[in-house]
Amino acid sequence: MNNKKATRLWAVHSLGDAFSTDGGAISFDWPAMGDLSDLSPDKEAFRQKFDAAYPDGNAASRAAVAGALYRLVHEAEAGDYVACLHGDTVSLGTIGGAYEFRGGAHRRPVNWIKHIPQSAFSRDAMREITCSPVRLFAVKRFAGEFLSQIGVAWEEPEPERPAPARPDAAAESVPAAALIRPGAPAPASARPATASTRTESASAAPACALRAADYAGTDAAKIVLDALRLLSREGFRQFAAGLLRAMGYAISLPPDGGLSEFEMTARRDELFPPVWVSVRTGELTESDVARLNAALTPGARGLAVTSRELSERARRSLKEAPYLRAVGGAELAALTLKYYCGLDERYRAAIPLRLAFVPTA
Repeated sequence: MNNKKATRLWAVHSLGDAFSTDGGAISFDWPAMGDLSDLSPDKEAFRQKFDAAYPDGNAASRAAVAGALYRLVHEAEAGDYVACLHGDTVSLGTIGGAYEFRGGAHRRPVNWIKHIPQSAFSRDAMREITCSPVRLFAVKRFAGEFLSQIGVAWEEPEPERPAPARPDAAAESVPAAALIRPGAPAPASARPATASTRTESASAAPACALRAADYAGTDAAKIVLDALRLLSREGFRQFAAGLLRAMGYAISLPPDGGLSEFEMTARRDELFPPVWVSVRTGELTESDVARLNAALTPGARGLAVTSRELSERARRSLKEAPYLRAVGGAELAALTLKYYCGLDERYRAAIPLRLAFVPTA
């Protein structure tokens, strides 16, 4: 009988309330939930506790918080490894002790071993530890890449026999929720959704396997649009910058100056000039197109991003502005779905989707 404990690596997201290397711990807030040591060790008990402590919390918060705290208290063990992304740094360490509730925070002590720039890891490895709205979860596919940085060999555990499906098996999937603008109502179409995709190769990013056009008109696209239209203007500007980063652009926000009508620059290749980007939450009008086009200097290219559909009049105006491109409405939703896994966690948590793989034949 093999009693050797499997090596486990947990990913922890930094959300302001989640992480600090200074305290020698990983910690989560939600103080009203109190000490969880004596709570029944099942996820439903954690969900009910969250509902009682935070009655105004939405379903997205309930699923994410309950799952993360359950794993923090009952699944993570002393000696397990943790990888915490905060800013541009991945901190690696080992869990040093049992769960504790201290100063209103839910904690596990951690012995930090090394702090490494995220640029040291492959894009696929970083995608695995960021492409989830869940705040604490096990790393599987690329655990070896992280652990090798601290001299730890990792063997992939043998696959477990699938458990029978439970009636509440989808309970931890996070439905669409109200976004960032204070007091905004939840989207009318808020419900669990899946973004169906086909895999093209073992190393391909699942969310990027299809063309953007393949996502247009889907239920998931409608949910994305509902969510984007609830963003504040600054929130939408930050979202647009994050989407362009996920598409492979380097963003300067705000630009270095020169084109006052534009709010940021997007550069994909240092050998070519940047694209000047203007962001608006409302409709892009003919006068907007004319003003943006007039602001472009010779040889410059511009991009307008809007959460609204482009009107026919705006489309006609764009035909007379060959160096200005506009993305809005259904096309923006399709791009969001295609590059979903590269988005900042706050947007993936607010537009939570699960990938569903379907046969190609």
